[in-house]
Amino acid sequence: MAMKNNICCIILLITIMIGCKKKEDLIEIAPNPDPGPVSLTKAGEFIKSLKVAGATEVKFDSLSNSYVVTMPDNFTAEKAEVLLGMQPKIFLSDSSGKASPDTVIRYAFRGESPMDFSLMDEKNTNRFHFMVYFNFKGRPDIELLKNEIPINSNGIQVPIRFLARVGTLPSVPMDGGARVRFLSRKTGFSADAVLYDLNATFLFSSASRFISDGPFALEVKLVDQPPVVFENIRFTRGVPNAAIYPSYEFQHKRTDSVHVYGGFYLPEEKYTITFSSDNMVAPVSVPMVVKDSSHIALEKIPSTLADGSYLLSFYEKDKLIGNGHIYLGDAPAKSIETIWKGALQQSTTRNTERVVLKKGDDFYAKPSPIVYAYRESDINLNNIPKLHLVSSARTVDLTPGLASFHWGIAGIYLVFGKYKIPADLPAGSYTVTAIFPDGTQSKSYWSRIAVQ
Repeated sequence: MAMKNNICCIILLITIMIGCKKKEDLIEIAPNPDPGPVSLTKAGEFIKSLKVAGATEVKFDSLSNSYVVTMPDNFTAEKAEVLLGMQPKIFLSDSSGKASPDTVIRYAFRGESPMDFSLMDEKNTNRFHFMVYFNFKGRPDIELLKNEIPINSNGIQVPIRFLARVGTLPSVPMDGGARVRFLSRKTGFSADAVLYDLNATFLFSSASRFISDGPFALEVKLVDQPPVVFENIRFTRGVPNAAIYPSYEFQHKRTDSVHVYGGFYLPEEKYTITFSSDNMVAPVSVPMVVKDSSHIALEKIPSTLADGSYLLSFYEKDKLIGNGHIYLGDAPAKSIETIWKGALQQSTTRNTERVVLKKGDDFYAKPSPIVYAYRESDINLNNIPKLHLVSSARTVDLTPGLASFHWGIAGIYLVFGKYKIPADLPAGSYTVTAIFPDGTQSKSYWSRIAVQ
């Protein structure tokens, strides 16, 4: 039986989008012209050495420009201390892309993604990107948090916690993360997956067998380490966690269907979808059809809905089971895909929470079409919009600062805007539109910004 997880979907997202989405849905920032015949192109031109305090072994993999670090089994510190020896006039790039005098990075690697960092020359004309993988050789110390696991037909979260002797996921280049196997001791039925993130959800093509074929054993295997096995695990039907699929499709036409997965859906239950935004007089709710235990759908979007940004809410009877955000329009349109406050990696998802900010807060907004680049040196603001905020008391345009997130495994930089709420902006509820550099003004974002 096929088994995947959400992180796998994330890794494949850009490949899928570039291969499947229309050209108007994506904007690639063209590479800057070659600055001249002399440029730094090899790892050795940037870095002389990389050492890790207490490490058993540090190897450089020239194929992936990565370091592979083996830690001793008695290593218990929360963070590894990575010491960089740079070539002359080479500097560590900080989170804003500027040169930093630092030569030490402290990284909490246990069960996390490989550490990544960039080095740059003093003129910022050349950069080189490195990855650092951590691993161990002894048996991992892993705790099972519970023996009874709720399951949706789209999968589960594996209830384990890494305590010790666990490196990064993956722990070596060109390899997966932790290999996970569920095995029914009663029927021999089994399912395998690769775990990159403890928050990842594993997708199943048939959830019913996990309920009927118990009890199960759970085996967790890390590269070059002995497996850890837990027994007497059982599955129960969990609350659906409804989500739009495919997730990369943001703009929908009125003739489109909306397909929602993530449930253990029951044919006898009533499912509905609600379209809402802060700019509507009243939400619009319509019934959905149960396709199978993993899939419900709205066959056709209501034709009465105006073009614009909508929050989609999915219900089982009266219980909210999930949300999504789409842009509705029959013609290609520029819009705001997501607004959020917090970590840069939230740029890979769409926020479905209302935006509440304080005066002076920094926040981010990602436009649609998506803007991306393959090299950090190519990133610019050419396609990033201003945000136009309007309330009964004040109208203000927020100029974007440059922000990006390096999607390491996908090999690209997502580019978006960083904005600040002015300290003198009156408290209130602000309608938000985007004004793009070509003068195009978008429809309002589904959520007003509440300024406290």
